[in-house]
Amino acid sequence: MYKIVSWNINSVRARISLVLEFLEKIKPDVLLLQETKCLEDQFPRAEILSQGYQSIVSGQKAYNGVAILHKSPVTDVKFCFDGFDLTDARYLEAQIDGLRISNLYVFNGQDLDSDSYRNKVPFVSALCDYAASHIESEQPWILFGDFNIIPRTIDIWNRSLEWEKTGLACPEIRGYWRKLQTQGWLDAGQDAGMTWKGYRYQQRPELRIDHALLSPGAADRLHRVEVLREWRTDREKPSDHMPVLLEMH
Repeated sequence: MYKIVSWNINSVRARISLVLEFLEKIKPDVLLLQETKCLEDQFPRAEILSQGYQSIVSGQKAYNGVAILHKSPVTDVKFCFDGFDLTDARYLEAQIDGLRISNLYVFNGQDLDSDSYRNKVPFVSALCDYAASHIESEQPWILFGDFNIIPRTIDIWNRSLEWEKTGLACPEIRGYWRKLQTQGWLDAGQDAGMTWKGYRYQQRPELRIDHALLSPGAADRLHRVEVLREWRTDREKPSDHMPVLLEMH
């Protein structure tokens, strides 16, 4: 099976030992990282190369950042998608082993009155337009990463409707999510469970906000999806996100 994993690592330098352990034990063919929080020249390429992985990096000082760790050669790398002037390090796209893979770190935008939400809306809108222009392509395509979108109430640990007052689940954002699904993208992890577990508060809320959207060609190759909870719950100083594993034929 071909393994692709997405993981919001919440600082790759702070958790490089965890990343190296993950690469050694899980052995993904491709690992997508979000929220790496470092510039390109600070990214731990040498340590990652010691596990047999090359790195494509879009970095930003202290914030954001995405990376693709890969074993096979990559081609046609993009650092933004058509139709959006992206200044933050939030997107990487490449062709690997016959798959087109997009690594996304969408704005959080929890506060509807924040600049983050005001940036999130045009970002997600442009992503919908870009996705629509490629859904008919015969090439298998995967949109994978931290979308910061809660698609359904059942994707909230306690089913609270309060999240619908935030930029993670408000009607406007969920409308864009439905638009993607209407285009034909498969929400591959919709039954896989929560992907984020908060650090704060006694209850430690859980949400499903990390997603894999598959084009019809990619969906035909899907074997299974698994949220690897132990990397959040059984490790010291883990990321607040759990890795999401896709296995493809």
